[in-house]
Amino acid sequence: MQTFCYCETPLGRMLLAAEARGLTGAWFCGQRYYARGLAGDAAAGQTAVLEQAVGVAG
Repeated sequence: MQTFCYCETPLGRMLLAAEARGLTGAWFCGQRYYARGLAGDAAAGQTAVLEQAVGVAG
């Protein structure tokens, strides 16, 4: 199951998605193909993978 969160970066707001095995998606809000590949049952939340990605992106 995918989990997603938003984060602010110097280049703009991003949507990040992850599963237990790692990051599965990263999109800038408003970009072409935004959220393509995000599962319909994805849930908002925080995981260790997302926390690490937010730390790198922000």
